Amino acid sequence: MFERIYTDYLSAEHRLQRVLVQWKSLKPRFATKKAAVLTPETRSLLILSLKQQNQYVKQALQKVYEMKQCWNIYKKIDYCIDYKFFNKAHAKITKSLESESINVANQIEIVLLEFQNPLIAPIPFKSLPYEFQNRLIQLLPPKDVTTFKSSGNNAFKAVKKHRPNFVNLLYIVHMNVEVQEILDSHKLCDKIAITETDFLPLKITSCYVGSELSIFLSVPEAYFKAMDIISGDFNVIKIYGYTILWTQAFELINISSRLKYVFFELGMIEDHEFNDLFNALMLLLKTRKLEYV
Repeated sequence: MFERIYTDYLSAEHRLQRVLVQWKSLKPRFATKKAAVLTPETRSLLILSLKQQNQYVKQALQKVYEMKQCWNIYKKIDYCIDYKFFNKAHAKITKSLESESINVANQIEIVLLEFQNPLIAPIPFKSLPYEFQNRLIQLLPPKDVTTFKSSGNNAFKAVKKHRPNFVNLLYIVHMNVEVQEILDSHKLCDKIAITETDFLPLKITSCYVGSELSIFLSVPEAYFKAMDIISGDFNVIKIYGYTILWTQAFELINISSRLKYVFFELGMIEDHEFNDLFNALMLLLKTRKLEYV
């Protein structure tokens, strides 16, 4: 079964990789069209193409999410005899293309906005005076800060300096080795990785997460701190913790109004809680446009 899941995962990631390579080849073509004089029909076709490309990335990414979740669930209920295969497969799955794909989706959305607003001539950020750059970043709405941060190296450095508590990907994990694995994979992605032990004494009043929140909670204090300082419009949340209640997990889920993918691994659920948990899940699915739970 491990081999089958791994094969399906490789197939999903191969599809995602093809989509990312396709965008890499298409991106320069769209860049040359931005400065051209376009007929309304041509502009509409380009906008449609960008929307389709964005959808391809998101659909391929969703399949990768699903296969990773299958792997994580199955390794808890069965035992893999082949250590060499398991370690190789686990390392490959851990270093997936998720982060890069989220950045590409953000890039496509930015290009799409440029074609949808043709009368607004873009001004290179680096050509603006320093004081204006600073003021512009301070005035950006929270969601736009993380999107803008992904638009280029100058924007990334400026946001990191002037609004450091804004990040696309936030990982709060159990052990230092996990932090290193995350930092070593996709180094160009905008992310923060920190252990739960280091998270608790942090002296910050807020942290805005733009794309993905992955959080490990082993003590109630970590949960209360997360609820106190974390906000954002992230579309992915992963919750791990065996000491928090499922109701607390749902409070974390409700932080973002733009969630599409939800994962949680919690401790034992008491028999008398099953009905309440089921009803809460059904309500979540009915009231939120989630693509995966």
